[in-house]
Amino acid sequence: MISNGPAIVSTVVSNGAMSFVHVYDLERGCLVRELTDFGHHMRVDRNYSELTVGKRIGQLLGFWRWLRSCGISIDQLTDQVLRRFRDEDLTNTLAKGSARGSVQTAKRTVNDRLTTVLDWIGWLQEPEDAPRLHVTLPLRSSSTMPLSSPGNRYRPPSRGSRSTILFRSTGASSKHKTSFVADEGVVEAMHQHFADGQSEPYVFHRNALWADIAEVVGFRRASICSLRITQFDRATLELERGPVVLITPPSQKFGYQNDFQFPVWLALRVCEFDDRYRAPMLERRRVPKTKSQDRIFLSSRTGAPMTDRSMTRIMSQAMRSAGAPKGVAGHALRAKFCNDLIRSEYDARLEKGMDTSTLAIASAVAWRMGHRNPDSLFAYVSKLQSKEALLIPSETARRVAQLKQQVEELKAEIQLLKARSA
Repeated sequence: MISNGPAIVSTVVSNGAMSFVHVYDLERGCLVRELTDFGHHMRVDRNYSELTVGKRIGQLLGFWRWLRSCGISIDQLTDQVLRRFRDEDLTNTLAKGSARGSVQTAKRTVNDRLTTVLDWIGWLQEPEDAPRLHVTLPLRSSSTMPLSSPGNRYRPPSRGSRSTILFRSTGASSKHKTSFVADEGVVEAMHQHFADGQSEPYVFHRNALWADIAEVVGFRRASICSLRITQFDRATLELERGPVVLITPPSQKFGYQNDFQFPVWLALRVCEFDDRYRAPMLERRRVPKTKSQDRIFLSSRTGAPMTDRSMTRIMSQAMRSAGAPKGVAGHALRAKFCNDLIRSEYDARLEKGMDTSTLAIASAVAWRMGHRNPDSLFAYVSKLQSKEALLIPSETARRVAQLKQQVEELKAEIQLLKARSA
């Protein structure tokens, strides 16, 4: 049960999973049907996850409390009211510091909340079931929310869609930002941080191995945390003649089950980590095998599998010690892997006279990154190509200067020979 201002949110759990969410109005002593039924709709009709339902109900509660504080009822909503909420929410978001001073980041956060609000408003106007409103709200048709009309079923607005209500030009079209990418110096500093900050060898080697997999293989954090010891058999690996083996992380984005190239030397290092540090730690802690669930990365305190959030916190601290800006974590290592892969592909294509266009390189690299749509890599490829465009003229200028110096040296040598012959 979660208290949220004048409201309390409680969940009904069945078979270990959330079935329903209830929102109670503490001041009026009744159920908030508009929010409770929408939560049920998201969970049952849309089959949203517990996390998504909880997040969006929380966003709606913020809007609901704001309406209550302003004395505005739901049937009084207008575009002007929504813009007022949007602007005040932006001010509050910036004041909290969660956007780290970036107005663009704060606008994306506000847009995400507004999209949920507009989705909810549209659902309230659907003519089918209670507690939907039976009035047309005084909202302009130019807003993100497509108002219901006879024969035209409402569809929820997409995240990041254009609107006269949502902020424009927030950079939301690209999920991955290329402002900071780890380099060799950062990786070395991270390892030093792990070595200096841990008295227990197991923790040092666990964190270092996690970071190396992110850098060398480019797995996402959930994929790394989901890896299992049984996927790495020493006897099989020692007989492997090739440089890589195929590994399928149990947890992948969008539920994919893709195989990825995993260097044999790194796979053998996983086996070494288990023999020398992981297995002895479990024995010392007397952790039952069922509790460890065969995961590679375990808590040194409980022996339970490390969560994605815990590893993000560890990597974030290491990144900060290496001089990275606040908010950078393990994904910067994946970005390094991506950049290294793009440069290798670019150099190979340039040497062979092949196509080095953004689309060609992105398409070639996408499958190694676990992307089915190469468009998501355009930002990385374009950034590297821009650097190459700057490097080519500078390299040409350096070569010209070198040739000029050689010419001057030859002229001086000729003059010297002439003087001797005279």
